[in-house]
Amino acid sequence: MKEYNRNSSGDSMYCRIGDFANAESSILPQRGVSRLMQSKSSHLHSFTQSAFTLIELLVVIAIIAILTAMLLPALEKSRVSAKTTACLNNLKSSVAAMNMYAGDFEGRIMTYNSNSAIKEGDVPQNNLTWAGLIFHCGYLPQDSASVRCPVMGEKMVADATNNDYRYSCYGSINTQNHLYPNSAKSQMMLIFNNKFRMVVTAKVTSPTTFPMLVDTVSTDRENGEWYVYSPEGSETNGIHARHNKRLNAAFLAGNAENLSPADFRVKSEKSGFFKETSKASKWKYLSAEKDLLPF
Repeated sequence: MKEYNRNSSGDSMYCRIGDFANAESSILPQRGVSRLMQSKSSHLHSFTQSAFTLIELLVVIAIIAILTAMLLPALEKSRVSAKTTACLNNLKSSVAAMNMYAGDFEGRIMTYNSNSAIKEGDVPQNNLTWAGLIFHCGYLPQDSASVRCPVMGEKMVADATNNDYRYSCYGSINTQNHLYPNSAKSQMMLIFNNKFRMVVTAKVTSPTTFPMLVDTVSTDRENGEWYVYSPEGSETNGIHARHNKRLNAAFLAGNAENLSPADFRVKSEKSGFFKETSKASKWKYLSAEKDLLPF
């Protein structure tokens, strides 16, 4: 090894590179530990600085809760609006089917049939409701949900009578009580032995204001509708303002509208037929809560 120095006594002192390296190696581990501890301390300090405190976490939760409370009404309004639009589309489809029926049956739309004398083979075809008749004649697919309001349900519910959907379809005008004036010339409704009830479309002078179908409700059944409506309503069934205090109605011309009860009455009376009834001045409807209210 190379000699680097001598001491004062003259003795030679050899500083070998290997010795120097050994000396360094005895120091390095201590320095490494110190640096490691400093590094861990630095990381821990950084972590504690970036972590949420309890107060900060509660603030974030409160902000999320406030935003949710603000958004929920808008989402609910959007959902209700979507169902209202779907209901209007269903009404248009149903009246279009009724008009197709009229085109094949001398301009007449049957709203009621309880005559078991009408048969196919030996099977009576006393389809009570307008919806049952439309299904039976093939103008809409059997049990199509387009004959009822989506707010009340998607599934059709047949009653005991053949194709009797009286509790799960829109209400058609109650022709027995309201649509046959005394004058034969102005008669726009035909009734045969209280078995057939039909609207004669040629007699309707204002089809855009003549309400063929409207939102209805039956109070004695959950999500139940009622297949006919009368302007005066009753405690058990009638016109139903379920779309945010408004109702949907479709008119003979095929137009469907979302109207307030008052606007519905004004528009319907323009058809000229409701004025012929003694009860027209007593129009009533059922609210969303099923309370009977004046128009």
